[in-house]
Amino acid sequence: MFQLLQSIWLWAIAAIVVPVIIHLWNVKKGKTLKVGSIALLSESAKSKAASIKVSEWLLLLLRCLMLIALALVLTKPFWQKQLNAGRIKGWIMLDKDHLKEGYEAFQKEIDSLARSGYSFHYLEDDFKEFNLQDDLNVVDTAKKPAKHYWSLISRLNQQLPATIPVYLYTNNNQQYFTGVRPTVDLNLHWKTFASKDTVAHWLQDAWLTNDDDSIRVITGKSNNRETRFEQQTISKFVGNSNFTISMEQDKTMVSLNTQAGAPKQSLQVDETTSTIIIYGGKVNVDARYLQAALDAIKDVGERKLNTILVSNTSSIPNNYNWLFWLSGDTIPGTLKKENIFKYEHGILKKQSTPLVVASETELTAIQPIEQYQFIITDNKNPQAIPVWKNGFGESILSKEGDKPLLYRFYSRFNPQWSDLVWSSEFPGLIHNILFPGIDNTQINERDKRVLDTRQIMPSVAKGHTVKQAMLSTKDLTKILWLLAFLFFASERLLSHYSRKTMVV
Repeated sequence: MFQLLQSIWLWAIAAIVVPVIIHLWNVKKGKTLKVGSIALLSESAKSKAASIKVSEWLLLLLRCLMLIALALVLTKPFWQKQLNAGRIKGWIMLDKDHLKEGYEAFQKEIDSLARSGYSFHYLEDDFKEFNLQDDLNVVDTAKKPAKHYWSLISRLNQQLPATIPVYLYTNNNQQYFTGVRPTVDLNLHWKTFASKDTVAHWLQDAWLTNDDDSIRVITGKSNNRETRFEQQTISKFVGNSNFTISMEQDKTMVSLNTQAGAPKQSLQVDETTSTIIIYGGKVNVDARYLQAALDAIKDVGERKLNTILVSNTSSIPNNYNWLFWLSGDTIPGTLKKENIFKYEHGILKKQSTPLVVASETELTAIQPIEQYQFIITDNKNPQAIPVWKNGFGESILSKEGDKPLLYRFYSRFNPQWSDLVWSSEFPGLIHNILFPGIDNTQINERDKRVLDTRQIMPSVAKGHTVKQAMLSTKDLTKILWLLAFLFFASERLLSHYSRKTMVV
């Protein structure tokens, strides 16, 4: 069955109108009639003879076919057909992003299975079949998001019968295993390998402290057991055995002293003082809780903060870095557009639920944060990134934009709404909004923690899954590119031949 991954690009076929119009517009000149004398001819109105007709039918066809082929390439076509499970020996599955690593780790076993008639398939959405020797030499440097192996296995479970053995070879890095471990009805043999670089050490953040003489540096370390962050305070002028301080174009830089041969890591020190405006309007209680959290960030984290609490818009200065709008009033359009954290309004829903982060884990297991009431609305931006959510998956705090940032808060900094302001995590959560240096999404590539095979393997429950039709997928993009080239080459040859005939 012929399928299109992005059928919206079919509208590009309309481009065939251009060659059709060009071929239809053929102006034919009138003929000149020679006579012996024009003395007896009376003067008549001048007229021009012209006709519109299709010329060069074959040339027109080739040009239209070339444009149709190019349009179909954009739709990413593929061919699917149902497979006969009885004729399949088994599958060898590998992650395309770790193809060479997986093959080298289990080369003897994979070669033996291949000789027995097993076919190669990628652990991707379409489980595409591939040729191992052809793809081993392909180097793809494009940066891709990490796959989620468990969700892919769940999808495979919907298609592949339990009678077909599957030998799966993947990386055992923890970042590839998110969500709930699935229950499957598969004849699955899952084997894992570790990445070659098993230790990572990097600079995460650095800023000038309140005394202007010291620098607070945060470094990250990760190995197969843990990922942790460490803070150190060093002199702005001399550094220490672990760090080197230098000046580059009037900017203070801190470098991590790594082992010989390792790439140098440098980071610019944040020397700015952030001015934070808190507008509480008539609700000064919420503003006081937030101010206390900011004071803790300034004292404990030694961040250079200038916090200003205002109760009317006329007191807001022109220059600031953050505006926390904790009020039901509309933000005046005259205010400078900087980073904004604002209360949202809508229907109040009173229901107890834990506060969670976007990774779908509880905010803290030691001291759970309960949400007692929150705002629901149908006007949420679907493009917004959820930062905090409730237990029902609804956004409590969302982020939009880049520079400046806009945070929409569907709750309140008030004990009547949640336990957030009483939590020891509160200053840290606000710190991550103001200074998003330590972010789980940024450290995934450096995270070297691994899982044991027993933690990775799905639970097996025979006969519990209704299987869909097992399909074989073949990408048609290369074939269409070849056809487009052949149509183009034929069109150029025919066009050249036509012009040569006309000259003769």
